[in-house]
Amino acid sequence: MKIKLNSSSEKDVMEGFKEFMQYSKARNLSKATLYYYRSKLNRFCDWLIKDEEIITLDEIIKQTIQRYIINLQMNYNLNDKSINTHLRAVKVFLNYCQQFAYVGDFRVKLIQTQDKVKDTYTNQELKVLLKKPNIKKVNFAEFRTWVTINWNLKNNYKSEGLLVLRFLQFE
Repeated sequence: MKIKLNSSSEKDVMEGFKEFMQYSKARNLSKATLYYYRSKLNRFCDWLIKDEEIITLDEIIKQTIQRYIINLQMNYNLNDKSINTHLRAVKVFLNYCQQFAYVGDFRVKLIQTQDKVKDTYTNQELKVLLKKPNIKKVNFAEFRTWVTINWNLKNNYKSEGLLVLRFLQFE
């Protein structure tokens, strides 16, 4: 009876995941980042083991990632940006695995996204929003909102500019 020793490149999927999470903790990543990696990579690793029957990391190839993208689209009905969020975590994990030659050398590419056009205000809605309120009848919050909106439109500021202005007031 021969005993087969696993070479360093034949690492179990879950072992690799645990090793990556330990590495991420050692790098002092934030709790939110660790939670993000754990949640996205748990789904990926479960899919690898249960659906693809992939046990070791060296079985992962470029086509595996393409099948995972299709799985996310079909079974979870995720939009393009959400799929890319999952793929970013997978990409970091697989880049880590490639450093130790656990997986072959290939790149995880994000999918192309289509931005949805946001509904804009009609001219009538803009007139109502931008109409100067009666100062004697309006409460402070409504007047403040009107001033802020008009000031931003006149000066072409975005919300970040207003935050900087508020910060500078308190210095």
